[in-house]
Amino acid sequence: LLMNRYPDAFYVHLERKSEEVVESYIRRGILLHRGAAPLVDVIFQTKAKDCSRAQYRKLLSLLCDSINANIRAMTPRADSMHIWLHDIKQGFEAFWYAIQAKGDLDAALLELNIRYNASR
Repeated sequence: LLMNRYPDAFYVHLERKSEEVVESYIRRGILLHRGAAPLVDVIFQTKAKDCSRAQYRKLLSLLCDSINANIRAMTPRADSMHIWLHDIKQGFEAFWYAIQAKGDLDAALLELNIRYNASR
């Protein structure tokens, strides 16, 4: 586990709503032939390539929920925090203070307005 290798690290779980992850996968064409298909096959013991699109969406959502639940279970420590990506500014500010960051918080928050992902 990362916590064993980096015991003094501050852990941040950045979480995106499962529905948004699924939609992003579908919009970017990450469906049955690559991406999460191998995980779906192993975890749910089904072949993703044999699923309908609706079934695959449901499995992807369940996969996201499962991964996030496992991460939350591993990080209930004082030196960790959870930040929702849809509320990144508020979460980042809390993170800034939690790690006692130095610098220009306002400038850092302005950086969050810049979109780097061309698919958005």
